[in-house]
Amino acid sequence: DTVGVGTSNPLNVFDTQFTASAHTSGISITNQQNGGWGSCLAFNSSRSDDSSIKTAARIRTEGAESWNADNTTSSNLIFETRKDNTLAERMRLLTGGELCVGTTSSASSAKVSIGYARGTSAGMRIQDSVGSGGTGVIADFYNSSGTSMGAITHDSSNISYGGTSDYRLKENVTYEFDGLTTLNKLKPAKFNWIDNSYVGEQLGFIAHEVAEVIPQAVVGEKDAVNDDNSVKPQMLDQSKLIPVLVKAVQELQAEVAALKGE
Repeated sequence: DTVGVGTSNPLNVFDTQFTASAHTSGISITNQQNGGWGSCLAFNSSRSDDSSIKTAARIRTEGAESWNADNTTSSNLIFETRKDNTLAERMRLLTGGELCVGTTSSASSAKVSIGYARGTSAGMRIQDSVGSGGTGVIADFYNSSGTSMGAITHDSSNISYGGTSDYRLKENVTYEFDGLTTLNKLKPAKFNWIDNSYVGEQLGFIAHEVAEVIPQAVVGEKDAVNDDNSVKPQMLDQSKLIPVLVKAVQELQAEVAALKGE
């Protein structure tokens, strides 16, 4: 009850073996319906109560658009599993290489997108299996030259977020800038988020206003939009405000010391 193709000693129910120096298909599944409808590989199992055959999981392809010319011949790879007798998509690999888990689209062409129901599950869980003691790296970040730009680490009790700050990677270092004057130009504000007004009144800054004072703290352009005309928001890295705060405190301390001297 075994079938071997390219072998007289199949190890599985259906076993194909061949020798090739290139990526040659051992098994090829073709859908001859025009338009890029794609193909499917199904994993089936039998129920114990009625012996009915159910598909436990599927891997299938789907045309990203109708295949009618070279520049529209693109496809997605979709992974499905069965839960509570319902077969549904759980993950897909988009035509451009973007991985989507729990969602069918990639926001802003992100290489990994995760969709989840807040309050019922976690979007992502990372667990260190080594145990306590020492420092573990959760995520490393590198630039295009392969230089480390920072990391998220933990020591079994705390999470640390660190950006690279080694003197050997810096030049044109100066300690002369006006912290207090810069600080006084910032505009702390109270506000509510339009999409999340239920979280209540918030304290913070407006990105483009900070950009006018400390441009290094802001990513993105004011009033930018995505291809679908949705808001492409500016982002604020509040850690970039810390050097200004420290410098301002030092200047204030110097003024206090001078006044005490008088």
